[in-house]
Amino acid sequence: MGDVYLLNKIDTFLKEICTDRNIKKINQMSIVVSKQSHIHEANLHEHLKKHNVSVIGDWTSIDVKKDEIPPETAIVTNIEVDYE
Repeated sequence: MGDVYLLNKIDTFLKEICTDRNIKKINQMSIVVSKQSHIHEANLHEHLKKHNVSVIGDWTSIDVKKDEIPPETAIVTNIEVDYE
C-alpha cells in the first residue's frame, strides 16, 4: 500500500510542477526513497510514463537511491527538463 501511495504522490508532484513551470519534457530525474520502499527505476518509470504520457517517455532517465528517510517520503534531488 505504501509504495502505491508514494508512486501517486510523486506523480501528482510532477504534474503540478510541469503545469506550474510549463515543462514539456522531463529528460532526467534523480529521487531518494526510503530503504524500506520497493520503488526502483523500472517500476517508477513505468508508473510515471503511464500517468504522465506527455512529459515522461523512453527518453526519460530515472535514478532511484535509497536512504534512511521516513517511509512514504520521496525527495527529488535533481530534475532536467525541456520547457515549452
